[in-house]
Amino acid sequence: MNMILRLFLVLLCTALMQKNFAQNKQDSLLCKQMEERVLYYFKKLKTDSAILYAQKNITCIEKTYGKNNLSYADGLFVLAFIYDYKKNYTAAEPLLKEALQIVKNTKGTQYSTYIQYLEKLIDVCYNLKKYNEAISLAKELVEIYKKAKGTGNVDYIGAIHRLAFLYDRANDYENAETFYKEELAIVRRMNLTSDPIYLLRLYEFTIFYLDFGEYANAKPLFDEIISIIDKAPSSTDRTIIKLSNEYINITKTAEWYSNKSKYIAAEMLYKIALAFQKKEGTATANYSYVLNKLAGIYYEMGKYNIAEQTYKEILAVVKQTQGVGLNYAINLNNLAEMYRMIGRYPDAEPLYYEAINIIQTKTPEGKEHSEYGAFINNLALLYRDIGNYTNAEPLFKEAIQIAKKTKGAEHNHYAASLNNLGTLYFLMGNYAGAETLYIESYNIRKKKINTDAVSYTISLMSLGNLYRSMSNYTDAEKYLNEAVTIRKKVLGEEHPDYAESLNDLAGLYEDMGDDAYATDLYKEALAIRKKVFGEESPAYAVSLNNLAALYERTKNYAAAEPLYKQSMATRKKIYGTESRAYAIALNNLAALYANMGNYVSAEPLYKESLAIRKKLYGAESIDYTNALNNLSILYYQANQLPKWKEVIHTTIQTENTSSQTLLQNFSEAEKETYLSNNEYMFKIYLSMLHHFGYEKTNNFYQTTTAKQGWLLQGKQLLNSYAANSANPTVQTLLAQWENTNSLYGRAIQLSKNVQEQYGLNEDSLFKQTQTLEKQLIAALPELQAVIKSTGFTAKDVTAKLTTNEAVVQWISFKYYSPKQWTDTVLYAAFIITKKDTTPTFVTVFTEKQLQQLLKNYHGATGRSTFKKQENKNAVKTDVALYNLIWKPLLPYLKSTTTIYNLPAGLLHKVSFAAITDSNTQKQLIDMYELHQLLSISELIHPLKGSATAKKSIVLMGGANYDAVVNTTTSTNTAAVQPMYRNVANDNSNIRFNYLEGTKTEIETVNNQIKSTAWKVQNFVGITATEDNFKQLSGSHAPRILHIATHGFYFPPKKEKLMTNVNDDENNDTKDFPLLRSGIVLTGANNYWGKDTLLNGKEDGIVTAQEISHLNLLNTELVVLSACQTALGDINGSEGVYGLQRAFKMAGVKKLLISLWEVPDAETAELMQLFYSNVFKGDSYYTAFRKAQKALKEKYKDPTKWAGFVLFGE
Repeated sequence: MNMILRLFLVLLCTALMQKNFAQNKQDSLLCKQMEERVLYYFKKLKTDSAILYAQKNITCIEKTYGKNNLSYADGLFVLAFIYDYKKNYTAAEPLLKEALQIVKNTKGTQYSTYIQYLEKLIDVCYNLKKYNEAISLAKELVEIYKKAKGTGNVDYIGAIHRLAFLYDRANDYENAETFYKEELAIVRRMNLTSDPIYLLRLYEFTIFYLDFGEYANAKPLFDEIISIIDKAPSSTDRTIIKLSNEYINITKTAEWYSNKSKYIAAEMLYKIALAFQKKEGTATANYSYVLNKLAGIYYEMGKYNIAEQTYKEILAVVKQTQGVGLNYAINLNNLAEMYRMIGRYPDAEPLYYEAINIIQTKTPEGKEHSEYGAFINNLALLYRDIGNYTNAEPLFKEAIQIAKKTKGAEHNHYAASLNNLGTLYFLMGNYAGAETLYIESYNIRKKKINTDAVSYTISLMSLGNLYRSMSNYTDAEKYLNEAVTIRKKVLGEEHPDYAESLNDLAGLYEDMGDDAYATDLYKEALAIRKKVFGEESPAYAVSLNNLAALYERTKNYAAAEPLYKQSMATRKKIYGTESRAYAIALNNLAALYANMGNYVSAEPLYKESLAIRKKLYGAESIDYTNALNNLSILYYQANQLPKWKEVIHTTIQTENTSSQTLLQNFSEAEKETYLSNNEYMFKIYLSMLHHFGYEKTNNFYQTTTAKQGWLLQGKQLLNSYAANSANPTVQTLLAQWENTNSLYGRAIQLSKNVQEQYGLNEDSLFKQTQTLEKQLIAALPELQAVIKSTGFTAKDVTAKLTTNEAVVQWISFKYYSPKQWTDTVLYAAFIITKKDTTPTFVTVFTEKQLQQLLKNYHGATGRSTFKKQENKNAVKTDVALYNLIWKPLLPYLKSTTTIYNLPAGLLHKVSFAAITDSNTQKQLIDMYELHQLLSISELIHPLKGSATAKKSIVLMGGANYDAVVNTTTSTNTAAVQPMYRNVANDNSNIRFNYLEGTKTEIETVNNQIKSTAWKVQNFVGITATEDNFKQLSGSHAPRILHIATHGFYFPPKKEKLMTNVNDDENNDTKDFPLLRSGIVLTGANNYWGKDTLLNGKEDGIVTAQEISHLNLLNTELVVLSACQTALGDINGSEGVYGLQRAFKMAGVKKLLISLWEVPDAETAELMQLFYSNVFKGDSYYTAFRKAQKALKEKYKDPTKWAGFVLFGE
């Protein structure tokens, strides 16, 4: 029977007995029936009926006996009791007060019924949260017992316990503590410590102190509890039985404390629970469960040694009791996770693999087990932490699929897995990929904000920090502020997760320049972590570091130094001296000293950090590379040349090797983003070389060749190896990749609305292209070895040179002085001749000097008019360019007759053939055989086409830009002089005019071919279509492809500016340089500028992006006789992002392109001479050189003969 029901029956019977005695059996039969019905209905728990008859009973008693008697008081009490049972305390309170007053008036306060009613009224007031009233009543109860029996009795002890409890709930700490202490003192004085209630009271008093955070006061009580439990012979012993019965509540309270980050309190309670479990033996599941909870608490408190011992004890217990199975694997994973979190990666990795193997072999589900997904996710986190992104990515992807299958696509585990992969992409610099995954995770979690708001805030913070890195401060602020608001509401202002969100928000405001607000937020986070964890905790050390970094950035070095030192000392104590956290702390303090100019203090700290990272990660890791970079920069800043020489070669080699290892399985887009974000170090290397004038340049040259054109070379190699592979899997992947790339190229030219109309999704297609590209790389192991190439040395180059040949490889870089970044962009050249064992490095000029000269260069005013005065200015510029660019190189090029020239930056706009020596009036074309290359690999490892490629040529020109939709001449024609071919450089309201000269050019070349063995195919006029152009891919690619038409190029909408050493180029992920250049063919005017997709046909607008995905490996030469086809975005190490890059990516060996607008007549004449020489058997280079020199002799004016340049092998 329910305990409350039993109590009610006792109380009711007592009331009946009292009334019968008092009235000498003069009750009316009606009242007695009411009482019996109350009892009947309450026993049936039909409380509404019981209340009805209790009310009737009161009315009956009042009518029969009046109010001022015990029977009436008992009737009130019974009704109040039922209301109390129903938790209707508001109804119960006045009834009890009235009953209490009646008893007081008739029997006095010492009467047992008065005490009984008083205790019930105290409880009701407590439940109504009327603590002051309850306390007043409880005081009365204490005095009643004290007066009746004195203080040495259990009733008095119970009364003061009740009073202490009420003061506790009223947050009256001092009074509560006083009465709790008095209670324990009396119990001890009465020798009642063996009573089971004593241990329960000790526990309650301990909870009191823990709730108030008085851990020092709680400790002796806790110790006494443990001592009593330990002494008890069993868990059923009388002395501990009452507290033992509270075991479940103890563990729940411990968990509550843990969730509130009150770890000291949680530790005490879990230890109490563990003491009880020991009574049942250590070889039990409950024992290992509590032990696991304790291990987690130790980890959170930073007690890693104790946590490690505890985890190992758990493993031993589980292995003994359950064997090597699922639970054993889970606990292996837990220990591995702790090792990972504290940076003990070598210890963590084998444990993950052991746990994974157990799941695979010891569970029926195997790889489809949800724990398997969790374990590989954690292993991926380890690889992500150590910078091994190649290993991390496939594990994250597998974890996502398992979470989706085992938990569903709406589960938080799936959302968390997406978020983890997103963070990997974020670290890789793939912001577009990260954003897609973050948003998907965010959308899942947002649906469950009411049940799991904390997980939702993780997505908010991920997005906020991503947008912060992208300098999208508006969205970053929105998401991070929302995370702070939710965590404050849900977790409270003293939770470490709230502190974490404050910390991230502080970082944002620091980036935004609001240092005052950022400081306040950092300090608030610091204070919370100090209160929750204490000063010797990892989180507190992180907050110290963040605040110190802000002070350092604002040059408040005096404030930063002690914080860095305290953070370092804390990490040393927690993690030890061979941990990543300690290595980071050493590095940060060293960087501060370096910024202060205190190089002597910085050096040993950097060295110690370097040694730790080498031991932890190895000499090819990103962490070790970064540490070497810091040390070399320190010696550069301190102008310590001998020490700099000692480390710089190892530094560059390690950086080069680690980068290549990291990037070998990246997609092109991921490589581009990563290299752009990390290019600053390459610029620093070159700045050092310039500053010191160091003669041992081989390593500098090697890393330059590794990075210059690295993306272009990688794409060329992938196309080449995939196309020539006999592996059917490779061919299938290649076809899928090319098809998806084609769809993606179309999608990114359309608005989101139009994409939806045609069932296209830009983001989804992008992800598919990345996945397929990586699968293709993985399927070509022979390619990976080539891609991992760490660049070329002087020895590699000289092996390809003959006597009197030289390589001039240009490099442009923003100069980092020993003190800071400057606004100066320097142009330098690596020069290698046949006899050289190391390249010569020469700093030649600044970009501002070159920019000034190019203002008066050929075609600089836009659409050239070739006025006489402009031509004179251009000729003068050729002389000035010689003095600026070439004259400084002459001492290193003595006896050189052949030059392999590799331009960089704005030098791509210069026709080197035309620059003129003012003394001799000779131009470079007269002095050297000048070969123009895009990458040194073209000289060392030229791409191979088909060995059986036939002498075939395709001619395309005379396109009818108005064909298909409207064949009539449009009245809205572009304002283009008919004598010149146009490159569109403004996308507003463009129409392309018909070029009669291109048709004539094609016909002239075609006539030349007739008498040769070359096979020709013409696409002229209506047949010069995009579809016919794209059909030339793969096995249909000709040896020579000649295209005569308009080109187009639009500059980027905004300049990219360097902001700081770690982010020297802000990348707009939605800008596609290869979409802003291209060629136009038949029908283009009908679709130019229109947001539409044609079904089953092309639009005549061929972007460089589309060209780059063709397979032109069998094409030796592409001739682009449109104007300024060399235009494009100039990217420091990658050259020009335009048509020339697109065709090279497609696999073309050589390109003949124009730097400026060349008149139709001279263009036709050049092409006629060029092909005449080719058909006679000359190489492309010789044929072009002869043709160019012939025009030079005829016209003299460089505008007419020097506008074309031949790039390639």
